Amino acid sequence: MDCFAKGDLEGAIAAARRAIEAEPVSPASPVIIDAYEMLGEFCSQAGRLDEAIAAAKKLLELDPWSAMGHANLSRYYMLMGDKTTAEEWLEKSRKLPPGVSKT
Repeated sequence: MDCFAKGDLEGAIAAARRAIEAEPVSPASPVIIDAYEMLGEFCSQAGRLDEAIAAAKKLLELDPWSAMGHANLSRYYMLMGDKTTAEEWLEKSRKLPPGVSKT
């Protein structure tokens, strides 16, 4: 977050990737989930939407109930100009049961 706060998106992306690599994935570690969410956002802001989508999809593999993961995927697809897919992910986010997401 320090790199992001300083406007260093590439540094923030690298730091998020290091956090993912350093943390063992044991049933959806909150650190890993947060790191994938941040990685997606940092990549999105850097204009690297394919990487943002990949990070959000990985987040949803780890936490299929993540409201943020679904909402972010919708937003990333909208930024890519894929309104149909964006609407599909938005609809999926609306169908999530309340209060089950870890993120």
